[in-house]
Amino acid sequence: MAHFILSMGAIASAVLALLVVVVKQKSSTPLLVQNALEKARQLEPPASTLQKKGEYEHGEFWGENDRLLKSAWKEWWQQESSHLPDLMAKAKANDALLINPKLVEAIKEVRQSPTEANERNLQNLFHSIQPGVYEIPWFTPQGVQLLRQHLDAASYYYTARNSTYSTSARTNSTARIPTRRPNGMNRYGIIIDPNIEGSVSYDELNHYIQHMVSDFVRPLARMLFPEVTSRNNPEDDHESYAFTIRYHPDQDMELKEHSDASIYTVNINLNLLADNTEESQYTSTTKEYEGSALYFVQDSGSGKGQRNNVTFTPGMAVLHRGIVRHGSYPITSGERHNLVIWLFGKNDYVRIGEYPKLERLTVKERWSTISSF
Repeated sequence: MAHFILSMGAIASAVLALLVVVVKQKSSTPLLVQNALEKARQLEPPASTLQKKGEYEHGEFWGENDRLLKSAWKEWWQQESSHLPDLMAKAKANDALLINPKLVEAIKEVRQSPTEANERNLQNLFHSIQPGVYEIPWFTPQGVQLLRQHLDAASYYYTARNSTYSTSARTNSTARIPTRRPNGMNRYGIIIDPNIEGSVSYDELNHYIQHMVSDFVRPLARMLFPEVTSRNNPEDDHESYAFTIRYHPDQDMELKEHSDASIYTVNINLNLLADNTEESQYTSTTKEYEGSALYFVQDSGSGKGQRNNVTFTPGMAVLHRGIVRHGSYPITSGERHNLVIWLFGKNDYVRIGEYPKLERLTVKERWSTISSF
């Protein structure tokens, strides 16, 4: 027994000595980063280069790092939630703080009394550019500013006092989490979707975008484009995809003519007003730009489409059928920032054909649902 105890003691001493050596070896090397946010910030994402068919550019990188990036966004939002505006609290209190009060009030009226007369009053707030294209003031100046605080904080290359994007100009006031290009044509901007690899994904921003889709974009688009929704196929506009785009003379200057992969699209300008002097750690100082007008192609019946131009003002929205061909002219100075939301059917299905009038949604059916906060 004594021999056994002595042997165990010798073994214990040897193990202890080995542990001391291991500890000394570890102490001589830098500690590895353990949390997801810092690990994500150490990633060097590949640069977006394709200006056509870039939907899957560097897909392997985003797929391999998807779990880490989503964990990083959750961690970042836990740290920053008290420093950024509570968009959902403002929406619950009064949507008109962020969205055009006339639009909010007209929607309230048609929800309370879904009549054709009330819906006409709502539709009269929109200006028709051409068939299938409408414009309207959407966000209030405060709405643009508060949403931009979130979007600018989430943008990978953004700096607080200077909106120039560069890999060497990241600051502690931004998330600094790598983000994927927004779509196959635009290289600069972010995706806002918890289900997409490489997207910006934290609850406050995701919830507000979904609130805007459910309570504003979808019913308004059903009203403006009644021919492409039906009570028999309610999933035609069930899905949505939100992203931001940014135009700058040294980067993405213009957008080639194309149609969207959507049943309908809302495109909202997020440039700040030139006289908005209120600043925060997340607010860009760039407020103006020149050029970069949108154009929409209208079939004139002569084989050549007529171009109808649209110049954005801060907070202004354009709602249009995805099938309508459009593009943008080159930007010549400054920056243009926009939020774009596509709506489409399940499994990326995009309906083009029109429904018979008897199958289309009634006014009441268009406005019968509202999201729960």
